[in-house]
Amino acid sequence: MSLLDEGVEIAADLVSMGLSPQDATETVAAAISQGLGRRDLKRLREDLARELKRGASPEAGAQRLREELRSGRHDDRPRPKNAGDRGKPAELVR
Repeated sequence: MSLLDEGVEIAADLVSMGLSPQDATETVAAAISQGLGRRDLKRLREDLARELKRGASPEAGAQRLREELRSGRHDDRPRPKNAGDRGKPAELVR
């Protein structure tokens, strides 16, 4: 599946979470334009869910995600180091 196909699928998921088609498309486009890969694109669903749990409206949550993506803060979250290595427990990298 191409990155574009993946983006369309994720945009559809964001719409099902309450975003307008335009907001969903803009959010996915912001992620792709920042050079995010498939794994990061898939995390957009989780990121929007996090914003909704915090009480943000879908539109406000998507706006916050786009601002994070454009400012580069989206990559500042801790992520597991050695996540693919099953022999060792994952370590967090900052």
